[in-house]
Amino acid sequence: MRWWALLPVAALVLTGACGAAEPPPSATAPSASPTLASVIALGGRVLVTDRSDIRYTPDLDGCVTRGDSRDIAQGARVEVRNNRGHWTAVGALGVGHFVDGGTDPAGCVFEFNMTNAPGGSPSYRIRVAHRPPKVVDAADIAHIVLVVP
Repeated sequence: MRWWALLPVAALVLTGACGAAEPPPSATAPSASPTLASVIALGGRVLVTDRSDIRYTPDLDGCVTRGDSRDIAQGARVEVRNNRGHWTAVGALGVGHFVDGGTDPAGCVFEFNMTNAPGGSPSYRIRVAHRPPKVVDAADIAHIVLVVP
């Protein structure tokens, strides 16, 4: 047998040793789980929809609440806790103003914003005044809408 007859066999052995015979790595390799932000900016609005609990301010520029919704007012405490129950941020509701509906129900809305709050939680519990807390996913923490019927 001639030595050049062994050339194809030698080429196969060498390419197998170099890894050329293995398929390329999959382009759909599993990705790492998304990391949660260590600092968050959160904000949102509390919407009171019960018309009997809403009144115009004396200057007719804003709105206030009364009756069962009287705890939802300018300066009311907004507490944010992470999914373990630890404090994340504390803020207050702003001045109430009317919204006419459209994509959301009509009513009196009070906005709140907090910045540089500790993050890292997959969800948060938001409590306004003395109301029961609502759970909000971390992805929605910057656009919270709480409706008070």
